[in-house]
Amino acid sequence: ELGQLQDAMNSLQRAIALQPDLASAHVNLGNVLKDMGQAESAVKSFLRAIEINPSNPLTYENLGLAFTQSGDLKKAVESHKKAVSLAPEDPHQHCSLGIALHKIEQFNDALINYDIAIDLNPGYQEAYNNRAATLQELGHVDEAISDYKKAISLKPDYSEAHNNLSQLLLLNGDYPNGWEENNWRWKVTDFTSPPRIYKKPQWKGEMISGKRLLVWSELGIGDEVANAGMIAELIDKRIDVIWESDARLTNIFSRSFPNITCIAKGDKSQDFDLHIPAGGLGQILRPTLDSFTKAKPYLVFDLDTKNQIRNRYQAQHPGLLIGLAWQSNSPSAGQESSVSLAQLSPILETANTTFVNLQYGDTSDQRAAFAKEFGEKIIHDDSIDQMKDLDLFSAQVAAMDLVISIDNSTAHLAGALGIPTWVLLRKMPYWLWGLDRDDGLWCPSARLFRQNTVGDWKEVVERATIALVDITKQKQK
Repeated sequence: ELGQLQDAMNSLQRAIALQPDLASAHVNLGNVLKDMGQAESAVKSFLRAIEINPSNPLTYENLGLAFTQSGDLKKAVESHKKAVSLAPEDPHQHCSLGIALHKIEQFNDALINYDIAIDLNPGYQEAYNNRAATLQELGHVDEAISDYKKAISLKPDYSEAHNNLSQLLLLNGDYPNGWEENNWRWKVTDFTSPPRIYKKPQWKGEMISGKRLLVWSELGIGDEVANAGMIAELIDKRIDVIWESDARLTNIFSRSFPNITCIAKGDKSQDFDLHIPAGGLGQILRPTLDSFTKAKPYLVFDLDTKNQIRNRYQAQHPGLLIGLAWQSNSPSAGQESSVSLAQLSPILETANTTFVNLQYGDTSDQRAAFAKEFGEKIIHDDSIDQMKDLDLFSAQVAAMDLVISIDNSTAHLAGALGIPTWVLLRKMPYWLWGLDRDDGLWCPSARLFRQNTVGDWKEVVERATIALVDITKQKQK
């Protein structure tokens, strides 16, 4: 596909060389560049097309999409507004503007544009789906569910709406219907993993004592860790389990579950009788809220490594050791789930505490900017890179007295290890956390601090700071 895009780009560039004032050629080139991920070059092509023909709303729409791809969301909104001004009776342009407004968290304005789009075209299923997403973000659960269902009624095979509905139903605690809708995930264009087809049958929950069951990986690290909380139940059913996961987790899982076979994703050396995708286990083992038992720690860290790390930190930094993670790279809601270090400063200023960087990725610029404004408050251990060695990272997490994290893989790992974990959650979080609990249904040892208002981290941080001060005072007694 990349080769085809490259060929198309070359052809369009030749056409433009022959006819430099052909607006459509610049638009087509912009779309190809956008598809190739070259957002800045795409913007230039669309702007050139607008110079030639400033009255085409589709060009402004494409420019807005390119600005979104480049991360300039405000300019994206401006471009979509221009498209609407040129085509005020076009429901598609209002819907596109609604999406752009949603991305900059102007949710009420987004709803206005979705309403207009639906008034102009009452059968516009995409507008219902997108309006549902905005209603969901605002916490209007029943209205969002109704809109998702309306979109599906208009287009029964609308996989994105089915998948979105599944996530909201699961978040709302409607597990029977949520799991059923969740089977549509395979048809979503940007789902993380393609479905697998095996000659062996898929397990549907029947008794298979003594048979080999392959549970294959399909999700990210956080979900893999959460799903591992069901391994003990498979063992109790006397199932011979082959558990596939990201290669970085196999050592942890092998130590934690010595009675099963743990393999890395892509390992085809194991024979089996039945199989199931890891994301399908919940439908069998967690069919309703009543099927949950009190979550217990289930992952095991290397004790010697944990002690070495803890002793090394405490030799130089007295006080409560607190691990910190503040950022998510989730493509769906990473920005909304993340906080800045500056926003966390009240927590970091708590007396008798030492903070340790547990955030994945290169955070050097963020930590340097924070240190310049607030002083050095965060230990960074160059010898540990969780992106490469999750087993070593698990020992680092276990060395903490407390972990404070937003919703990312660090929170799930810390909870599964049984480390006291405080999770700072946006108002409408990932479905695993539920809507109104203050403990982790899937995550042992988690305490949840939720936004009461969309986007308001200040009040969340204030509550967590008060709770942390209480703990430090108790430690001093």
